[in-house]
Amino acid sequence: METPSRSVPHAAARAATAIKALAEERTLAGRLMRAEIIRSAGRERPGGPAANTIGTVPSVRACKWLLAASLMLAWLASGCGRAPLAASGNVLRVALSDYRLSPRDTHADAGPLTILVHNYGRFPHNLALSAGGHLLEETKPLWPGESADLSVVLPRGKYLMASTLFSDQALGTFGTLNVFS
Repeated sequence: METPSRSVPHAAARAATAIKALAEERTLAGRLMRAEIIRSAGRERPGGPAANTIGTVPSVRACKWLLAASLMLAWLASGCGRAPLAASGNVLRVALSDYRLSPRDTHADAGPLTILVHNYGRFPHNLALSAGGHLLEETKPLWPGESADLSVVLPRGKYLMASTLFSDQALGTFGTLNVFS
């Protein structure tokens, strides 16, 4: 007994299309990538090789190198994670600017400490030193370009340095001072 064979023309057409699609690779834009296109991409275009560099995609190797270089630069700029120490003689220099206090995190030895404060910003700022929510000392409001000295005797502990004028502290004008014995 013979098995009846049926002809299914659309199934054969689908198989032929699938085979043809495997032979041709498509880019993200949907253009066919044939050997002629790939070979012509390596040739120099009129106007020199730099004439068609706008919009070119960097290679994976270039992206990895750029990422490694930027991470190295960020690591170097961060100071390797160490907080700056107050200078010899227990003098700490603090720079106030609009929305920033520098150094943000620092440490010093217990005992007498002189904090030299300078306002580099465009608005008035002050420096208040507090511990546990209690104000210990503060400078007068400093107009742009003005400086002030703050002399304190600090025991071991963690202190907040902040500008308390207007909403400076909420906008980022603060830092910490860790005092070690």
